[in-house]
Amino acid sequence: MPARISSRIESLARTFAAQVEREVRAEVARQVEQQLRSGGRGALRLAKGGSLRKRGKTFDMECPVQGCKGQSRGPRYNFFCKDHYDSMTVADRKKTITEAKARRAASKK
Repeated sequence: MPARISSRIESLARTFAAQVEREVRAEVARQVEQQLRSGGRGALRLAKGGSLRKRGKTFDMECPVQGCKGQSRGPRYNFFCKDHYDSMTVADRKKTITEAKARRAASKK
């Protein structure tokens, strides 16, 4: 008799586990479908098999002086190369930056 009871309990446990698995799979599928339909964060990338990792902002790392091929020193130095940052006055740098912005805007059109 104890063998019958343990086999009955085992059968009930297997049935319960299978039922829980079906419910969990169905709920996950519903949530994924809902995210894809609602255009949730990264839905398009997920649909294409991509990841949700955010991309950082990329900067144009060229010196803004027209014709200069020097590597800029980054945002702390207004993206000027070492030579131009050291040799220009603040007013000249501001003027050069506005000219560079105008050139970039004109090239995008």
